[in-house]
Amino acid sequence: MLPDSLTGKKIKLTRRKAAGWVALGVGLTGSFLLGAVRDAHYGGDVTWRQSYTVAMREAGSAHRPMLISFHRSDCDWCRKMDADTFTDSAVVEASHAYICVRVDGRTEPELALKFGVSAYPYTVAMDSEGKVIGRLEGYASATEFQRFLKSPAIPPQSAYLP
Repeated sequence: MLPDSLTGKKIKLTRRKAAGWVALGVGLTGSFLLGAVRDAHYGGDVTWRQSYTVAMREAGSAHRPMLISFHRSDCDWCRKMDADTFTDSAVVEASHAYICVRVDGRTEPELALKFGVSAYPYTVAMDSEGKVIGRLEGYASATEFQRFLKSPAIPPQSAYLP
């Protein structure tokens, strides 16, 4: 018998009720964990190359533009883009036009410096010859990122070009 917190009366907790409460707790915990796993999905569903050098070679030989996503593991906005923007089906589809590479600003600070990364996340679009054609600083929703992928040099991104 357990005391009811509202009335103070004793209530009988049967095995069936206890099993129901345990099942509910397990279900809620599972839902929370699955949500956390989705949010932590590194890079979303975009196909990312892990090496800038390899991606540059591939972009040049395939004559395709390149997309560089600078991020950091301790960046909340980067994780939000992974969870929201890079899992959007239209963004994933539009990214197929590019050779995409992820660069961790902590492990490759010289590359971040080379591209003038001032905040995270930071995205750079380049043509197949390595010329920067657009920059996007900070978080972008799926709609904003699709617009950037379709025309990376449109304002306000063009304001960031050197």
